[in-house]
Formats: sequence, C-alpha cells, structure tokens
Amino acid sequence: MKVCIIGAGVSGLTAIKACIEEGITDIVCYEKTSQIGGLWNYRPDKVECATVMASTVINTSKEMMAYSDFPPPIEFPNFMHHSYVQKYVEMYADHFNLAKYIEFNTEVKEMTLNNGIWQVQLSVGQLRQFDAAMICTGHHCEPLVPQITGLENFKGQILHAKQYRDYKGFEDKKVFIVGIGNSALDIGVELAKIAKNVTISTRRGTWVFNRVIQNGLPYDVVYQSRFYDWLMRILPWTIANDFHEHRMQQRMDHDMYGLRPAHRFFQQHPAVNDCLANLLASGRITITDDISSIGEHSICVKDGREFSADVIILCTGYTFGVPFIRPAELIPIRKQNEIDLYKNVFPPSNYVAKRLAVIGLVQPIGSVAPIAEMQSRWAAAVFAGRLQLPDNGTMCEDIAQTRAQMRRQYFESAKHTVQVPFIPYMDELAELVGCKPNLAKLFMDDPKFALRLFFGPNVPYVYRISGLNRWHKAKIAINSLPRRVKMPLMQCGGPTREMPTRKCKGLMHRCFKFGTTKCFALYFGILFTFHLWVFGRYDAFSMSMFIVYNTRHCVAVNSVDITTVGKMIKTCFLINIKSIDIGSHFQPQYEEISARLKQCHQYFLSFKTRIMSRILCNSTMCADEQRLSTRRDIGWFNNCVVSLKKHKRTNAARMPLRAEIMSQAEQVGAALLYTLIHMKMRRMFTPSRGSSQARDDNNNEKNIQQGLQLADFAYFAFWLKRVEEAFRSRFEKEKEQLLAYFDKIPYREFGDVKECVAKWEKMIKVAAAAEGSDNENDQHSFSIC
Repeated sequence: MKVCIIGAGVSGLTAIKACIEEGITDIVCYEKTSQIGGLWNYRPDKVECATVMASTVINTSKEMMAYSDFPPPIEFPNFMHHSYVQKYVEMYADHFNLAKYIEFNTEVKEMTLNNGIWQVQLSVGQLRQFDAAMICTGHHCEPLVPQITGLENFKGQILHAKQYRDYKGFEDKKVFIVGIGNSALDIGVELAKIAKNVTISTRRGTWVFNRVIQNGLPYDVVYQSRFYDWLMRILPWTIANDFHEHRMQQRMDHDMYGLRPAHRFFQQHPAVNDCLANLLASGRITITDDISSIGEHSICVKDGREFSADVIILCTGYTFGVPFIRPAELIPIRKQNEIDLYKNVFPPSNYVAKRLAVIGLVQPIGSVAPIAEMQSRWAAAVFAGRLQLPDNGTMCEDIAQTRAQMRRQYFESAKHTVQVPFIPYMDELAELVGCKPNLAKLFMDDPKFALRLFFGPNVPYVYRISGLNRWHKAKIAINSLPRRVKMPLMQCGGPTREMPTRKCKGLMHRCFKFGTTKCFALYFGILFTFHLWVFGRYDAFSMSMFIVYNTRHCVAVNSVDITTVGKMIKTCFLINIKSIDIGSHFQPQYEEISARLKQCHQYFLSFKTRIMSRILCNSTMCADEQRLSTRRDIGWFNNCVVSLKKHKRTNAARMPLRAEIMSQAEQVGAALLYTLIHMKMRRMFTPSRGSSQARDDNNNEKNIQQGLQLADFAYFAFWLKRVEEAFRSRFEKEKEQLLAYFDKIPYREFGDVKECVAKWEKMIKVAAAAEGSDNENDQHSFSIC
C-alpha cells in the first residue's frame, strides 16, 4: 500500500511513524515549506503561513504534550518556548529517521479520488497516485473575519492574529483586540508593555487560569488524571463547576475585572494566561463589551462607550477547510465549522474512510500531539487492514450523538465543534487500537504502579505499556515523572547558596503527601457517594430539560412505590437478556430486525401498563422498609446496566433522556426502555419524605396518561430508528418525507403517534413485497397502544 501524508508538522511526523509501525513503508509526506514542525516552525517573514508568535510558550506542560515513546529531554523547561518545541520535534524526526520520507517545498494543489485511487497534483507539476491519504494540516487554515458594521471604513491598520508575529511596529499605538481566546490574551499581554493602550473586546467573557497552580506545579500534571476525571464525572454539574470557578476566583476576581461569562467553567474552552491579572490591575489592558459599530478612527461598543484606535487585531479564530480535496463533499463541513468525521478522524463512508483520514483536527483541553499520535495509530491500522470500521449508519449515528453532546455542554461557537475531552477520547481510541492500559490487571501485578496511573497524571506514555508496538521504557518514564517535572526548576549547575533544611511538617503531611486539594476531593467524593447510597435519591432537577423529541414532562411525582415494581423490572430484564444478544448490534436485514422487534414488542405490551401504573400512581406506601427495598432495587439495576453497556455515567441533571434512551436501546431492546424511563423519573423528581396522603384521582389519571405517552415516544423512537437502518439504501424519498412528518408532530395525542406508525407499517409491507416475500409472518404489525 502506498500512503500520502500531507503536512510534516507535529501530526504529520507521528503519522509517518504510525504507518511504519503497521508495516507500511511506501510513504511520501509532502511539506510545502523547507522545514518540519508546521505551526511550531517560526517564520517571521512569511505572513501568509500559519505560525506561532515570537513569544509563544506552550499552554500544556512538556510531559503532557510528549509523544508516547519519546519523552522530551529532562533539562527542557516544563512550559517550553516554541524554539524548544521545534527542537523537540526535530529530535523526534531524527531519532526515528523520518526525514527520508518527506519531500520539502512541495505543496499539494489537488487530490481527487478516482476508482479508489488518489490522484495527487503537486505544485512542482507532478501527478502522483496513492492508495490512501492522511491529512495532517491542522485547523489553522483560513482566518475567520467577523461581520462588523463599519469594519471596511476603518482608516487604521487591520490584521488577523494569523499575521501577527511580534511587538515591532506597535510602539505607542492604540490597539483594539477583538476576541478573548488564547491568541488575544497573548497578543494583548505582549503589546501592553509597549503600546499606548490595549483594549480587548469580548461578547461573552471567559474563564482564565494559570499554567502553574499549587506548589508551582503545571496545572495539567495535577488535574489531568484518571482520578480527577472520575471525580468530576460523579460530582453534580453545579459542584464540579463551582470547584473550578472558585480556583479561578482565587487568582483573579472575574466579576471585578469584567471577565466573568454567563456560562459555566465546563461550557467553554478556557483561556490560559499568567500575566493578565497584573496588567488589568495596572490599567495597561482594558476589558470592554462587544462591538456595535466601527468608524474611521473609533470603535463603539454596546455599552455606549467609544474607543479611539490605530490598530484592530482580529483574534476571531479560523474556518476549517481542506481546499485541495476533490470532490469537497468527501469531507463535509457545515456552518460553524461543523465537520462530519467519525471519531474526528474518518469520513462517514466506508468507501472513503478506508482511503482517507484526517489527523489532528481536534480542540482538546490539553495537547493535540498525543491525540494526533493516537489517531495516526488507529488510521494506520485501518489502512493496513488490521482493524475494521463500522458500517456507514453506525458512523453517522456516532457523529450525530457526539455533535449533540457538544451542543449540550458548550455554548455555540465555531471553536467548540471539534472539542474533545482529553482522557475519555484518548481511552476510546486506545481501546480501538488495543493499547488501553488494564488497570485491574496492573493492580494485581504491581499495585503501586497501578495507583500511580490512576491518581497521577495521564501522560501519553501510559498508552505504550501494553498492546501492539509497546515501549519497554514506558514504565520507567511514568515512574520518573516527578523527577522530570522538578528537574528543570532545580539549579543544575549547583546551588549558589546553601539551601535551608526542610523542616518536618508533622504526621499529617507524612501520611498525606499528595496535597490538601486531593485529600479534600477524595473526602468529598466519598462523602457525596455515601449520601446518595444512604438516601437513594437526587434532589429535584429543573423541568426545562427536553425528554424525547422536544416533548416535556412537567408533572412532579411526589413519591414512588417501587417495591413491587422492582420485582417486575427484574423479571422483565432477565427475560430480555435471555432472548436478545446484549453484546451485538442489530444487523440491517429486514428479517432479523422484524423477528427481534416482534419479540421485544410482546414483552413491551405485557409489562407496559402494569409497570407505568405502579411508577406513576398509587405511590402512597412510603414505609422505611420499602425505602430500603427501593434503594436495593435501584442499585441492582444500575449495576446490571453499567456492567452490560460499560456506560460511563454522568450527572443525571445534564444527561438528556432522549440520548440515553437511544443509546441504551441499541444494546438491550425496547422492553427495557420502561425501566430506563423509571430510573430517570426517579432522579428527576424528589420522593416524598414519608407522607402517606393519597393524591387526587384526576392527578393519578393524568400522571398515568403522560407516563404511558412518554414511554410510547421512547419505544416509537427506537422502532423508527431500526426501520430506518433496515431500509437505509432504499426508499430515500419516502424516508425523508416520513422523517419530516415525524419532526412536525406535536406529540400531545396518541392519535398522532398511531398515524405515523401506520405509515411506517405500510412502508414495511411495501418493502417486503418488493423483496418478493410472501410470508405473512414478515409483515408484522407494531401497534403502539
């Protein structure tokens, strides 16, 4: 196989190495400049090329941005200047002899997929052919210029952050910066020392934190661990955000400095800067509101103030694009930089995905280099045939779910469309590649090392401990991490004065050497988990969350009698796991789907009314012994679901019911949807505190009807999705019409659901007839009520 790699930056170099590890040696990497390094190759004379600024220092520490089998030199600083990063990249290329695969000063002008072969047109006039391609050009492509009233009338200098190199030429000028991301803050901090004044305009504000935190350690070495990631997942959304925002406020009061945004900490990609607070306090930088209009020499903001300016610097990000791909639809890019890539790597088409991968097009809270390396290992294994991709439908569904998750967590912005959580995303790809560390097995072999992996920083070396292409020095690199972090801060040439002997800090310090913050976090996590276990419930949540397809369930259920329901749930659950293969996906064949749906449908009808009536009415029995049964039954079911699905649970307040129902339905079938609905209701509504007073009969009836209707929607959504998969390749026009009709239904009456189901029943019969099936058993009727 012949592979083309475009770009010899941080992502391109690891892509070359990944291909070599998979046995692919016929590789050509095209780099349009004369050096490797990509963005980190500082080029002050070429304004049209994306590059770092002269003063750029990385926002992640060297150990967290390292390649998994090549640690940076121990003497390099923890936060490297771009010159150190460039030197490290060159050392990596020399160590693995990667330069021989690179053709410098060669730009790819056009790539066309023709009969499974890539036709690559080069700037030197040659036309090359390849079996597969890896695009490693990153996301700093075309500058994003916002539409601002009067921008074209400004008489001063206008430039984008992509064109900025250093402070020269800005002395004694009035600088107005648009945006408040990392580039805006870096430029503002640098120019504040030599410019007349610097003003930063922001629409939303932002959370700003420092590179170093407690004890002078890098922030990612402290917070980017599996323990901390697990703790943030089990804590309620509000408490997790409060914890981080409190840390930010300790350094700088965001309210007082005009930086506090309306969104919470975990709803954005936070900015990193160490000097902003001092410059704001000294008046060298001013924070102002969003721009309303721009004049010839002045700028008006929405709060009514007016600022004079000589220079406007647009730090507004970039638009994603791969302009040399033909046809452009192979990598579809929508508005707001929404790009359709399976796991942010492969186009959702098996025909294209086996021949094309996009590397490094992500925005993590962490470093891109380790993620690009993991993506390259996965892509190379797919190209070599060692790993297979799922079908097109599964890839499209995963893209839709990921996009929905991003929209739920982050505010709408072009930079959040490729946002990924560092540790979960790395683990997900590592599991696909086969290099995810097995902590349970490691704990049996070496408990101390396993605990270090769990509580310590999740450095890239952990993904070379096991699996194919493991690195025999990975364990040494992980164990030596504390020394590697502290060594650059020590005086390597010998101390110039005698350092005082460190005094003993007492028994508590000797017993808890991992710091006060982690002690508090561990204590609070255990306390909160114990509280949930004892009381068996969450507090009432807001009723503004969407349930299923934009419907709302706003009737609070004060108490739930679940003792009898628990036994029914167990029976229903056990019947289903005996009749359905939990670990496999439904195959897109009509016969198999029909048979499975018919079986699920029978269980659904059998338990429907009894379970929902028990959940939503007659909930007057609240004795202590039944509360205990409630906790026991809920715990039993949670353990079953977690063990079957391996589903990483998050706070119920921020897990929409629709997404969880659809995800669980793939694994356990339609009959289990009732149980999931019950579990969500259990967490959404506060149980009564021992009241035994019966509710009004009308309220009982209303609750029953709304609960049954909610269950109908969930089951109908599951069934609709399965039928759509079965006929994905045919009846496209009819399917689009039905889906459009489905979206318009208000879902307030059972008749609407019945009518839409009837249309789908008709479609199934037509499809069966088209296949020549005369068997009436294949034409099942799936009445909802």
